Amino acid sequence: MGTALSASLFSISFPLNLIDSRLMRLMGLLAVCSKPRLSVKGPEYKVCPYLLKGLIVEAPDEAWSSVITYIHLAHGFAFLTAIMNWYPRYIFSWELSTTLDRTF
Repeated sequence: MGTALSASLFSISFPLNLIDSRLMRLMGLLAVCSKPRLSVKGPEYKVCPYLLKGLIVEAPDEAWSSVITYIHLAHGFAFLTAIMNWYPRYIFSWELSTTLDRTF
């Protein structure tokens, strides 16, 4: 249970016990913490080769990359997209949005 919620319930003498995790599951609530085995890949996961391995980028426009990541905010998520040119190691473009739609 969240710290603020636990403190609030404790302040009004509401008993907390192991049943609370079952009730949270029934209500569809999740704790905001790391889940076990998050970085363990499943058997169906395909490993893609790193295509730039051993490549020496010697000219502009030879190698580009893009990344989409999310930033956890108090009331949801923001998505950060960046496009980078690897020769000057310059971020060519970036965009921050609350959705991942086509106009993004």
